[in-house]
Amino acid sequence: MGPVRHRGTGRCGLRPRTGRAHGRRDVLPALGSGGPDRDRAAGPRTVPGRPPPRVVRRAGHRAVERATGETATIAYSGDTDYCASLVEGARDVDLLLCEAAFHEGRDDGVDPGIHLTGRGAGRVAREAGAARLVLTHVPAWNDPAVTVVEARSEYDGPLEVTVSGATYTV
Repeated sequence: MGPVRHRGTGRCGLRPRTGRAHGRRDVLPALGSGGPDRDRAAGPRTVPGRPPPRVVRRAGHRAVERATGETATIAYSGDTDYCASLVEGARDVDLLLCEAAFHEGRDDGVDPGIHLTGRGAGRVAREAGAARLVLTHVPAWNDPAVTVVEARSEYDGPLEVTVSGATYTV
């Protein structure tokens, strides 16, 4: 698929709505366009129209590129909690960019359904069979090492916390 640049802002850093509004073709379209259950083309990528059924409609995307004859897949989550459709959207991807804004224990009293913990992101990656997990949306007040330990308790594949400006090749 080539490099996927993490911009560090917006939903998981990929800025799908603002990118489209500014005529950029190298970012994924918002799930709201095209209606539910309708796949959409985004350049050489295909974006299935099956969002996780969560409070936040744009809770996840999956992109598939077949331009080179090989299939490369990425999935990313927005603000969401664990759900089966998030796992299904990340099924067997090469790269899962998954938000992990909460910490286990500390954020248990916060409204459910809005963020994953590192452990939750690791669980999604493990159950989905993701080849690689990059944790996103880790706020400045969280210790990224704690988030990694939480994720590692569920997922034993390649794992890292993103930084602004990072580029990932799939």
